[in-house]
Amino acid sequence: MSTESLSFVIAAPEPQVASEPTLSPMQTVFTDRTLLHQVCTWLPGWPSVVGDFITAAYPKYEDEDARADYKYDPHVYPKLVDGFPSFSQLAVAENDLNMLTFLYHLQEDPYYALSGMIAFDQDLFRCAVAFGRLELLIYLSELIPDYATWSWQSSLMQVAVNKGRHLEILDWLHHHCASVAALKLHYLEPDTITSHGDLDLVRWFHEHGYVFTTYAMNTTAEHGHLDIVRFLHEKRSEGCTVNAMSNAAANGHLDVIQFLHEHRTEGCTMYAMDQAAANGHLNVVRFLHEHRSEGCTTTAMDAAAGNGHLEIVQFLYENRSEGCTTDAVDGAAMNGHLEVVEYLFPDRSPGCSYEAVQYAENHGHDEIVAYIMDNVKAVEQYEEPTPELELLQMFEQTLGF
Repeated sequence: MSTESLSFVIAAPEPQVASEPTLSPMQTVFTDRTLLHQVCTWLPGWPSVVGDFITAAYPKYEDEDARADYKYDPHVYPKLVDGFPSFSQLAVAENDLNMLTFLYHLQEDPYYALSGMIAFDQDLFRCAVAFGRLELLIYLSELIPDYATWSWQSSLMQVAVNKGRHLEILDWLHHHCASVAALKLHYLEPDTITSHGDLDLVRWFHEHGYVFTTYAMNTTAEHGHLDIVRFLHEKRSEGCTVNAMSNAAANGHLDVIQFLHEHRTEGCTMYAMDQAAANGHLNVVRFLHEHRSEGCTTTAMDAAAGNGHLEIVQFLYENRSEGCTTDAVDGAAMNGHLEVVEYLFPDRSPGCSYEAVQYAENHGHDEIVAYIMDNVKAVEQYEEPTPELELLQMFEQTLGF
């Protein structure tokens, strides 16, 4: 079924206005369910049951994001053939054993085999793995037992991990693949499995001898999967790095942080409190302040202020000595956080920049602009240059303040 044959049976679309792109004949078919059915059932030699099946199944795989994946992701199924989904792979994706059997007998006729739309090949096995179709995978292996090369193809496990992650498929592959290459994973792929939060899956790869690195616990902690962090800590020896606690803090996973603090020695960096503050995780900021010694930088209060986290700004100001920079009030003013500006300006911060006030004014934060202008000290009160004095001088020059 080529795009040329479709062009022959589909009338040219009506002329479109200049502002609307004209659909190609193929796009016209696949965006009109009725037309798609008519074409599929009209084409010489294709049984109507196939047309009915394609009409019902194809729209599930036609959204732009899914189609874009075909170009970049080698593990996306069903594959496209001249812009059309492989019929046999579509049957697998839909878990339709009857249609798959029908297509198998249909492709024994050279007419259908040469169409390219029905192929019982390695990619069909991969499709079954990707969708977790164990019944169909077993069926295919029994249907074509003389086609032994499928079990020797490389990266079947990669398809299972990247798309399916079904334990029954992993078990079946492990017991039926003749090639070690079929079960091999790239460097770090076992590690990334842990980020999905499936402990049974992680346990399976652990028990079957796959190699992990410190990245496994790092990424697990980052995603907040405490049960897997505990499993890796108890069952494996790779450990983690400071990134585990730091990234867990950034994402607010206090339970993971507490576990790492109590059971491991890697610790974290100042990034932990900086990012916890930036992202509004007060409970994490408090825990790190009370139980850890790494501390933070001025980024903590600057980012918390810019994101409007007043309670964290107050906590840092009252309990820590790092303070902030002009970025704190600048960020709060630019993002419209009046309460934060009122708390910090002018006495709890080094001031703010004229650019920030100008930005706030341009974006409708009039209350913030008025507050800052009302609270800037008189010029004669400054004994030396400061950002606040520069701000006041800019007001005088541009606004006549």
